Amino acid sequence: MLPLLRSYALEIVERRDRVEALDALGDRDGIASERATHLAELRRIDRELGRMDWHVGEEDPPYFYRAGRKGEPELAWAPLEKRAS
Repeated sequence: MLPLLRSYALEIVERRDRVEALDALGDRDGIASERATHLAELRRIDRELGRMDWHVGEEDPPYFYRAGRKGEPELAWAPLEKRAS
């Protein structure tokens, strides 16, 4: 399962970075469509992880969380090392 979660983490980072770059370009032809595609793929990943009881945080790199019996995060894991700034 760890390689799968790492691959999701890499995809999340790449797609979040691309959305951020598109946002910086402003309102140009084709940007809205590409941005929507990346956001849709991020939602798909979130749904797939949810089926495995993992939830993605907003951190960079992303943390994956599992909820405990009372709904609070019980386990947090960052599959990628912190990227250099």
